[in-house]
Amino acid sequence: VENGTALLVCDSLKGLLRVDLLAGTISILANRITSSGKPFHYANDLDVAPDGTVYFSSSTQGIVARNSEGFYDTMQSYLLQFVRGDASGQLLAWDPTTKQTRVVLDGLSYANGVAVSADGSFVAVVETNLARVLRHWLTGDKKGSTEILLDKLPGMPDGLTLNADGGFWLSLVAPLPLPLVTILGPYPIARQLLSHSIGTLFKYVAKRWGCIVRLSPEGLALETLMDPDGSHVGTISAVTEHAGKLYLGNLGGDFVSVVTL
Repeated sequence: VENGTALLVCDSLKGLLRVDLLAGTISILANRITSSGKPFHYANDLDVAPDGTVYFSSSTQGIVARNSEGFYDTMQSYLLQFVRGDASGQLLAWDPTTKQTRVVLDGLSYANGVAVSADGSFVAVVETNLARVLRHWLTGDKKGSTEILLDKLPGMPDGLTLNADGGFWLSLVAPLPLPLVTILGPYPIARQLLSHSIGTLFKYVAKRWGCIVRLSPEGLALETLMDPDGSHVGTISAVTEHAGKLYLGNLGGDFVSVVTL
């Protein structure tokens, strides 16, 4: 943003941040809802609308906890709220003029990737735990209404970004999990017991793959790029298209993959 002199960043602990690349400073733009004063705890992803409004997700009202090694562990926190059946995610909007933050959508099952459409008519947000993408209209006759843009996905959706054709790239970080959590849904004590071991079990039962989907502006799936066994790149969580190449971020590695289109 700002002609390449600054970055906007979602920090799961601190909130919505601005990084000044010239001065080397970091400032907090938002970490709570203006009207209620309530903090949000898990800023995840963002996009900027043509009018400058920053739309961003707060995945859950649960906090990011430390793991047994003393590190803040977003994966462990995600798995715990997944087992709990948490649906406290939000889509938020920060106004650069008033510096105020408001709630656009709430009650989301792990709000994740966010992307404003190429024409600015709607903002899309990923609901990871329901394997779908929602569309909230910003202009036109449907302004203020929300509908499903894409659902019944075969994997857990994560990052969402615009592509060069005016549509979207959507990353599916992993195949849909075994129905164990669904089976245990009516049994809170069993789910509580599972929560103590799910971090260890997940690495053994979760299938590894690499999968991204090219979507039309209307949310139709046009093309899928896959690494079926994740041997080259897996757990893809972010996709950015630039100058005929895709840059892929992932949860399971410490590198960025590049695919030439």
